[in-house]
Amino acid sequence: MYKILAACLFLWVSCTTMQPRSTETGGNTNSNQTSDNTTIIPAAPGSRNPVGTLVNIPLSEPESNKKRMSVYNMLGAPYVRHTLTMQSWNGSNDFYEKLNSAGYKIILNVVATPQGGGPRPFTHDMVTYKKKLEEILSVYKPELLVVENEEYNQTYYNGYMSEYLTILKTAIEVAHAKGIKVCNGGLTGRLLSLLTYFDYRNRGMMSEAEDFAKRTQLASINQVLPNISKIPYLEKGMIGMDTLIKAYKNLNLDYVNIHWYEPMYLRSPKAPSAANVDQIDTKSIGEVVDFLKRSTGKKIITNEIGQINSSPNIVRSVIDKCISLNMDYIIWYSGDGDDANDAVGLHNYDGTLRPNGKAFADYIKQKFPR
Repeated sequence: MYKILAACLFLWVSCTTMQPRSTETGGNTNSNQTSDNTTIIPAAPGSRNPVGTLVNIPLSEPESNKKRMSVYNMLGAPYVRHTLTMQSWNGSNDFYEKLNSAGYKIILNVVATPQGGGPRPFTHDMVTYKKKLEEILSVYKPELLVVENEEYNQTYYNGYMSEYLTILKTAIEVAHAKGIKVCNGGLTGRLLSLLTYFDYRNRGMMSEAEDFAKRTQLASINQVLPNISKIPYLEKGMIGMDTLIKAYKNLNLDYVNIHWYEPMYLRSPKAPSAANVDQIDTKSIGEVVDFLKRSTGKKIITNEIGQINSSPNIVRSVIDKCISLNMDYIIWYSGDGDDANDAVGLHNYDGTLRPNGKAFADYIKQKFPR
């Protein structure tokens, strides 16, 4: 049966909407085999590789930074996401300089204060904020500046969206003066998917809304939709994120940044296990991107996208979809979350690659041959 499927692979790629076992065509019909016998169709000659990674190995692990660099090298993507904290900025950052010296293009998150340990207010001292950011961007010139991280994540922040927008406007002014592109910290998937669902309904597309909800929402959410007021924290979150989206339309942002994990419809510790899910429909990513493009008029990127299990197929199909959407930056998150159905990394903490990590590395080599 496998031989029959392999023989029909090209026809199957052309017909399927899920494409978990191959890449989007890139104008080049030559193909290569990965280590698990998956066919990768190379991008068109000269195509830019937009893929990067964020490798999370706790600093408590022995030789953490050495292992992180090793994993970045094994994964082989050209972009790396790195974070600098203003509060601890002392004029330089050793790991940034190692990444830069190794030839990586850096997607730089700058946060005012360390994340973790519970929500904190947004900084109000914009004189100091502007001065610190000017110092950082005088020393380093990243590919892209990302302002804070997940601005509506209430486990990180407990301030008002107007306060974040003040920070963002200041960062845009500073970065653009230095010729550096800017995006927001990252609009998260659950709230984005709900806003996309209601956008369908607001346009009278009821069947599309219901289909989208089935592919993206937890069963507990689908049971109450469209009456989202029955889940007050989600209703509040949608209002807050909608405020940001409306504001982003009128800001001089280079990109709107989203965070997304698959399979989205199982992303909760209370949902059934996602461990054995191997194939997903990536259409929903495109629907969210379409909603945001229409709402903001901006190009959409992701500096954090990933999976909640270790399926190699999900790695390939999600990156394929993002490439087909012409995202300029696609940063895969490699790290393990604390809960069931939380993020699952491409690597082990000893610095070795898992099967999904090997699939990622194979994909990069075959999709963008050097």
